[in-house]
Amino acid sequence: MTKREKHRRILTSIVDHIYTKQPSVGDDLVNAILDAIEDMPRKKKVGTPPGSKVWDSYKEAYTERYLGIEPHRNTTTNVHCKRLVELVGEINAVPLAAFYVRQNDQDLMRDAHPLNYLIAKYQKYNARFQGAVGITSEQSRKVERLGASVTASKNYLEEKHRG
Repeated sequence: MTKREKHRRILTSIVDHIYTKQPSVGDDLVNAILDAIEDMPRKKKVGTPPGSKVWDSYKEAYTERYLGIEPHRNTTTNVHCKRLVELVGEINAVPLAAFYVRQNDQDLMRDAHPLNYLIAKYQKYNARFQGAVGITSEQSRKVERLGASVTASKNYLEEKHRG
């Protein structure tokens, strides 16, 4: 059954219900409505949706990393790709997605580089992608201890100066 035939059945039953006494008027009305529907302009998709280039980049890097296994694509992954474009712009999002898959972070590898991690930590990965050097947790603790020592020394000197 074609779309037009399906619409004809529905419209005919509606119009028959309304015009039970004048069926010829009903047939004309059904045909007029069907013609109007067919003449309506159709939406045309122009270009690629935001995030599709990001998906292509992510998929290529993922397939390479996981030896031919392709990532699962669904509405959620499409939303993540679109969101990444909104956050960093398409020109940055496309290579960032591939860069992310190439990261050797233990949690990422254990979970097979899910896109939701990239969205949640996009600033971290974008900074690394742009050339920032990450620090280890040990280095972070050293910086924290050094900061505490500097603050303690500063407080000591201020007290000594006042007293």
